[in-house]
Amino acid sequence: FRRVLFRSTFEFTPDAFCVHGMCSSNVIFYQLLLENTWFDQYFVDKACVLCVNIAVLCQILSIKTDDSYQLVLSHNTGDVGDDKLGIGLVSISASPTAVTRDFSLPLINMLGEESMSIPMSQFRAMIVMQAEELCQYLKCLGTIGDEITFDLTADHIQLKVESVVNGNGAITIPFDSLTEFAIVQDEEIHSKFSFALLTKLVTAKISPEI
Repeated sequence: FRRVLFRSTFEFTPDAFCVHGMCSSNVIFYQLLLENTWFDQYFVDKACVLCVNIAVLCQILSIKTDDSYQLVLSHNTGDVGDDKLGIGLVSISASPTAVTRDFSLPLINMLGEESMSIPMSQFRAMIVMQAEELCQYLKCLGTIGDEITFDLTADHIQLKVESVVNGNGAITIPFDSLTEFAIVQDEEIHSKFSFALLTKLVTAKISPEI
């Protein structure tokens, strides 16, 4: 996700920690909610919302390659405009050569509280299926073009690709292979997506279903 997302929003409350983000096209959205009981230690006396550069954050977190480090997140409040997210990779190893790493990320200025929230969207259809199955469909059709069209009605689900150079391709997905399907009554949907963006989402392996 760090290749398509610029920023992540961290929400700290006394009861839970939530991190979420969305790409500028409002196509890819992720959200992770962890109750306070999930952490070894968790202390938040006042709710706050922080926004940081996710690319830099991922680079720092990639340093933690094993369980010999504890991740410590803290909100370091300095002068006005100098708030930072503190990130500590604290070694729990008894080795005398163990190294503890500390970082602080400047916060991204948000234009008002409203810009911190996830946009609410109304969807005309919903499909739930195995991510591996959709990945195979994309792999098959991706050799033809750069964009894929989802044709949805109450009677059929079809993935279509059209290319002047490479021709056309289509896959009709049987309803029995889906975990869940819903569509607004009498609705016909023809939505086009980028193969590259959709493939990144499907191959992220966050969940067996998408």
